[in-house]
Amino acid sequence: PNTAPQTAPQTAAPAAQATPEATVTLQPAPAPADSPAAEILPPLEVTQASVASPEASHYEKRIFEMAKALHTLTSQPWPENSVALILLTGLPEEQGEVPVQPAAEQPQTPSQTIPTAVTDTAGTAGDDTVELRADVIRRVATGDGADAVALEGRIVQGVHTDREAARPFEGPGFGYGRRFSRMNGLALGHQHAPGQARRQEQFSNADSVSIRARHARNISTGGGDDAIAIQAGTLRGVRAGAGDDSIAVAATLVSRIRGGAGNDVISVAAQRALRDPNEGTAPVYNADAPAAEKMRQALSNYAQVSGGSGEDQITLQVGETLAARGGGGDDRFTLQGGTVALQYSLGDGHDTVELTGGANAVVQLREMGASAYSSTRDGDTLTLTFDTGGSITFTNVSQGGAIGVATGQDAPIALLHQPAAVNTTA
Repeated sequence: PNTAPQTAPQTAAPAAQATPEATVTLQPAPAPADSPAAEILPPLEVTQASVASPEASHYEKRIFEMAKALHTLTSQPWPENSVALILLTGLPEEQGEVPVQPAAEQPQTPSQTIPTAVTDTAGTAGDDTVELRADVIRRVATGDGADAVALEGRIVQGVHTDREAARPFEGPGFGYGRRFSRMNGLALGHQHAPGQARRQEQFSNADSVSIRARHARNISTGGGDDAIAIQAGTLRGVRAGAGDDSIAVAATLVSRIRGGAGNDVISVAAQRALRDPNEGTAPVYNADAPAAEKMRQALSNYAQVSGGSGEDQITLQVGETLAARGGGGDDRFTLQGGTVALQYSLGDGHDTVELTGGANAVVQLREMGASAYSSTRDGDTLTLTFDTGGSITFTNVSQGGAIGVATGQDAPIALLHQPAAVNTTA
């Protein structure tokens, strides 16, 4: 049977303000569509303003009366292409002369304080809607269903719409501004971190995830045509899984963004790559350094952005350096500024790279020898052809910077194209 969450016993408020705990907000059902209140009543946030002052009460009444008038006006049949002229009378300075009735007492609603931390959040087997706002958000797992997740915090870590949480339980809810659909009044969570969940069976649904954080890490959506939008200072670890996914990222430092199988659309705006702890400190970037030196700095043992198998579209707006890989399939890149290392391996297909904004590009060959390619130039197009049958075609070459090839981390970089006054040694 369905039961409502148990209410904690009331206790006297301590003298000092305690750290706010996360709470669940279960949204009431909306008013019926045929109910006038559903269309003309102002939201609760407006009506609470009347408690503040008589002036606020006066303006609220005017808003309410205007809403009723507009509702009546729009409900009437109107001839096609007709125009309604609405005249508003009264100036703000005249409001002092308007008799104001004392505002009726309304119950005070306690203000919601952003909690310090929200951890271990679980959804249901249906289509869940999760909205969380906290300083720290960790371990969100929504399980099966086409889920919608919106998170905002200083730190957001461990968000999985493709798996179930470990050891679900029923009990009092937690979380700021959280809403679960089809919950029947129950707040579900789990008691322990889903550290073992990486091996759990993943679900394939069209999930949507929106995250705004200073530091975001370890986001996965599993199979299905997912939509992911992330704005962060640092971002490490996004896995969209199989499906035609859409990923939009704006961050200062990024690492390990994976589109997975399918025809993905990936857009990344970043200053530079976020290095792993074992890589040490990144060398100081010099905007005036020769192109070959910037290319060497962009080389990496792994790709910070990877499309996976499928015909992907990847747009990279880079301030300094970044490494990317299209993966299997015929992928299309658009490079906007900065220096990008395009990692290419056996079987990566026939890729196309459009250069804009003076972007430098260095093809980083992996698992291939120094003589595994040839290059041809035709007008504003430069093509690298590999012995394995794959190729990379650069278009709009005149609008880009230098183009080079690196056959190894320590091998000299061969510059195939360079604008005027570019240093060719590194």
